[in-house]
Amino acid sequence: MKEKFKEYLLKVSIYSMNKNTCDFFCKQTEITKQKLELYNWYIEKFAITLLMATWKIFIADLFSWAWYNWSEKWSPLLLIDILNKLLTDNTLLNKYKYNSPQVFLLFNDKNNIEELKQKLENYEINKNINIQYQKKDFKDILSDITTILTNTKIHKFFFLDQYSYSTVSFQDIKNLFLVKNTEILLFSPVMDLYRFVNASNILNNKEHKTRKVIEDFTEKWVWNHYEKDIHKLCEEIILKMRKDLNSNYIRYVLLDDWKRKNALFYISWHILWLIKFNGVASKLWDYWIWKIDIKKKKEEKKENYQIPLFWEKVLDNKCIDKLCCFKEDLIKLLQNSILSNVNIIEFAAINWVLISDVKEILKNLYKDWKLEIEYVNWWSTRSIYIAEWNRDKIKCNIKYKS
Repeated sequence: MKEKFKEYLLKVSIYSMNKNTCDFFCKQTEITKQKLELYNWYIEKFAITLLMATWKIFIADLFSWAWYNWSEKWSPLLLIDILNKLLTDNTLLNKYKYNSPQVFLLFNDKNNIEELKQKLENYEINKNINIQYQKKDFKDILSDITTILTNTKIHKFFFLDQYSYSTVSFQDIKNLFLVKNTEILLFSPVMDLYRFVNASNILNNKEHKTRKVIEDFTEKWVWNHYEKDIHKLCEEIILKMRKDLNSNYIRYVLLDDWKRKNALFYISWHILWLIKFNGVASKLWDYWIWKIDIKKKKEEKKENYQIPLFWEKVLDNKCIDKLCCFKEDLIKLLQNSILSNVNIIEFAAINWVLISDVKEILKNLYKDWKLEIEYVNWWSTRSIYIAEWNRDKIKCNIKYKS
């Protein structure tokens, strides 16, 4: 079995080089639904973009789980449904008339992979989807992946849907990110870290598992500093990741069900994927609006109805306060220095602001005669050039009129 798995990973490598508890499992919680919605949206963006650009991709779900209630689809089935749809897209098929696009999937779970494999035996799967099943501990499967795929050029996406916050260490993330051309989506039950940061048994015991995990994922942990805000803990994790992974294209998305809060950490090596993920993450705002509206209707007869905590805390791309703060910061930057369109796109992406929103901000400033635009080429079409496809092409320089 081990040799077959290695042959499978080597096959992926060769292709790329040539192309250069029962209750828990039986019912999806609100947190799980939000997590899978975002996973669904992003995989669709990721897969179609890459398949249009290069005809092979590799996607690994390293905690595939076993979902006992088959009426509610979880990550493996969602993934296959998306790929089945994409691989029959006429635009994609017309582009590759002679070479069919190929997707390599790796499903791993140390406890329940046989149930998944049995389920998929009768599931409709496109012939261009190549699936490998593994029943390994996360550390073991990680070792195989990092050994075989490190030097391949094929694009890779890893979904790490861990159950316990201590399963995946920060070093594991570093090792996986060393596999070139890699995107990582890490689920973390941060509520379990956050709620115990002031417990006396943790404060007084440097060897406590929870304390060690917190100190592993944060560069500068100050006890009691995050007592009132779980976002500060997430932000501290982001700072550590950006520094140690040498990438600014990292963000988190809080998942909230009024009672618990968990997070998805998105880790990328390229600004393009962060831009796309920001667009996907913004959809959760509309989802939350819908959920709040339903909950309000259910609670409208109660006098003491409370707005969910995330309503004021989570500042997503559609939030007016977030955009106002970003606009102020952008103006300060423009007042102090001249920025190219590439600089501004970068600033927007790493602050999780949609490109369309920053473009609207600049257009309004320009209409108010507050900006001066110098074009690099005389034949430019007199545009602000704030768009995804101009992320690495300097077309103009923008400065604020004093």
